[in-house]
Amino acid sequence: MKHPNDDGRELKHRDGTPFDEELRYVHFDAESIRYKNDRINSYPSIGDQLDALFKAGVFPTEMASQIQAVKDANPKPTT
Repeated sequence: MKHPNDDGRELKHRDGTPFDEELRYVHFDAESIRYKNDRINSYPSIGDQLDALFKAGVFPTEMASQIQAVKDANPKPTT
């Protein structure tokens, strides 16, 4: 089965042998979602994102209170 993104270019292993049909499919399937991993590896961590939102004051009051309670119960060490 040919992958919808298969552009027909020649794909070869390091030893010069061509990819078989199954490996071609896997290759183009992985290429079609590579942006997801690129984004995951580039974004700040979820914790850092949530902390920035908390500091910006965008959480509802109840959630902000819960977050502040956790921060107060687990203070950041001072060096």
